[in-house]
Amino acid sequence: MDDNNVRFTCLKDEDARLTELHSLDILDTLQEADFDRYTSLVSQVFNAPITLISLIDENRQWLKSSVGIEAREISREFSFCTHALEHGYLEVADTLASDFFHNHKAVTSYPYIRFYAGVVLHGPGGHAIGTLCISDTQPRALNEVERSWLVAFGKIVEEQIHLKSQLFNVRHQASRINQRDARTGLPDETLFGETLENLIKLVKTESYHLVVLHLRMNNLDEISRLHGRENRNAILKCLADRLTAPDIGILAVGNMDMDRFGAVVSIYSLRDLFGVIKPIINKLNAAINLNGHTIRPNIDVGISVSPEDGISPDDLLERARAALKGPKTYESIHIFTHRTEESALRRHKIEQRLAWISHSTSASTALRL
Repeated sequence: MDDNNVRFTCLKDEDARLTELHSLDILDTLQEADFDRYTSLVSQVFNAPITLISLIDENRQWLKSSVGIEAREISREFSFCTHALEHGYLEVADTLASDFFHNHKAVTSYPYIRFYAGVVLHGPGGHAIGTLCISDTQPRALNEVERSWLVAFGKIVEEQIHLKSQLFNVRHQASRINQRDARTGLPDETLFGETLENLIKLVKTESYHLVVLHLRMNNLDEISRLHGRENRNAILKCLADRLTAPDIGILAVGNMDMDRFGAVVSIYSLRDLFGVIKPIINKLNAAINLNGHTIRPNIDVGISVSPEDGISPDDLLERARAALKGPKTYESIHIFTHRTEESALRRHKIEQRLAWISHSTSASTALRL
């Protein structure tokens, strides 16, 4: 393609294009091994220092996977891929020799692109949503065979995006029908565990931690006695809404029991733990005004951390629950330790022993009578 004919104009049906992109629920998601394998392979095949699977949002280019670029998103004014969307395929052999691109910000500043080739990715509805592209800091050109390879790789990535979207829709529909708590609308414990399992798989190769929260409302019975079942359910729904608010930074939420919620957050360093968790607790414990009453929830949280405390959903969920039986580490926060687990095990054995003694005593008394 002659890059002199490239124009940066508003795409036709831009609103429809963005609607389809956002409907895929892929923007701002975690990195995934499937997509990272494709960018790594394409980078090796073409000996390209920069390889991207990029999605073009309204004002940014967001990177689902990348080689050679650390940032997860780029302003569209620095983006070559936004120009490719109109054309299906865009190749610029030497940006400095191009009337259109020689003053482009990505050419005159980092990453100093001299060569670009990108094939457009389409959503299931046919709208252009992004690109698979390669770049170099040296001018070069692809031959026809290499261009066909890049287009073929683009089709594979496109199909992978469609598959991920289909799986998401199936799970979403199933969860809405069968696996949601009637009071809060949240996934039940089973569905929450499945979501946690998927999150664990996604972060196995990453450098951050998953934090599992077991949230217990200590005064729910009191609220129910004082204000009735209807208001109790309204309080639970309010807490669920707070947990699922976009600004709270929670990856997944579930309903674990009448007075208990589960949640998952991510942190890059264990030093960030209290700084991330405390605002969540503060938000949940904030007063709720309901039918003329001011009700203050009283919530504690038990915490387990992956991979330190386990790499399976069952282990992490059970250890977050067990943490609540140990001492508070900081205000309303209980952090799991193996000492907590040992203490809980001892308490369980004592309870079993007492139950056995009680049963034996009752049986002996009955025989004497």
